[in-house]
Amino acid sequence: MRNWHQHFNFQIVVLLVLGISVYLILSKYIDTREANALLAGIVGAIACFSAANFSHRADQRARATNSFEIGRRWDQEPLLAARDVVRGKNSDDLVKAVKANNTAAKKSVIHLVNFFWEMSAAIETGWTLEPYLEQKFRPSLVHYYPAIVELLDDKERPGASQSLRAINWLCTRWKV
Repeated sequence: MRNWHQHFNFQIVVLLVLGISVYLILSKYIDTREANALLAGIVGAIACFSAANFSHRADQRARATNSFEIGRRWDQEPLLAARDVVRGKNSDDLVKAVKANNTAAKKSVIHLVNFFWEMSAAIETGWTLEPYLEQKFRPSLVHYYPAIVELLDDKERPGASQSLRAINWLCTRWKV
């Protein structure tokens, strides 16, 4: 359900109407103090439901904001310049450029590694909308993955094993 928050808003209104209806009906048959206590309990339960709903919605907004921030970073420096360097090259050409020690290509792939590594960490923490990120970035990960593996195959490179592990986790998760 795309507009799930509207569903919750509707439920709150329905619960409130039901609660007041129960109060009005029962207030005719029970003592006023008991009816008032019942109303207080009904309103308290609805308030608890609303509070839980609010925090859930706030978490959803935070996940969306984090995901859009990752997407925005893709179109900013240094990734924009890095993508310009590797644009138009197929996966095999990128691997050859990394093997040939092409400094510009290696620097670009390093930026891509950092981007996908950070994305992997964000997804692993649960603070993103993973379906959005997968739809937007899976094709790029598929394209750049062979060059990333070639670059990170250097065991002497600081952080290579950790970043490769994180990117492999993302590839496994997205079935790359």
